[in-house]
Amino acid sequence: MLVVAALLSLVGSQEAAPTPLTPFRDVPWTRSPQVEYPAAALSRGVDRGVVTIDCAVETTGALSDCRTTEDQPAELGFGRMALSAMRQARVDTARWTQPRVAVRLSFVSN
Repeated sequence: MLVVAALLSLVGSQEAAPTPLTPFRDVPWTRSPQVEYPAAALSRGVDRGVVTIDCAVETTGALSDCRTTEDQPAELGFGRMALSAMRQARVDTARWTQPRVAVRLSFVSN
């Protein structure tokens, strides 16, 4: 069974220091990111990975300008899978007032 746990951090702007991590459930998702465990990691027996992604929140709730700021272990597909999931995610902008969101996804394979 694959389990993906996520934590959030809010970022006011690129120049501002990030705020402390906030529970994933506190972001008002209208469509939460659905992340798949990377096949390359499974085939190599890697049972854990961490990715941190920083995205802009558009007025529509879509996330754009996403980039990974952490991808461990590197080059096993964790970052790619997380970025793909963020393209489908949506935030309720009536309740979310921050211009950016930084998401930390912890991957665990059981």
